[in-house]
Amino acid sequence: MKINGQEYDQDSLTEEQKYFATQVRLLQDDENKLNLKIAQVRVAKEVFIAKLIKSTEDTEVEPTAENTG
Repeated sequence: MKINGQEYDQDSLTEEQKYFATQVRLLQDDENKLNLKIAQVRVAKEVFIAKLIKSTEDTEVEPTAENTG
C-alpha cells in the first residue's frame, strides 16, 4: 500500500492505520461514484436545457420585454 509516496506492507500497519486506510479507500470509491453521478446530471441538464430552448423556438411564445435585448 502506498501512503504519502512511500510503499508499506499492509501487515506492518497498526489496526488504527488499517482502519484509516480502509476509510480512505471507501471515501475514494464514494468520490468516484459522486463524480460519475455529477457528470450524468450535467449531461441530463444540458439535454433538458436544449429541449427547452428548442421548444421555445418552435412555439409562438414571446419572451417578456424585460428579458429581451
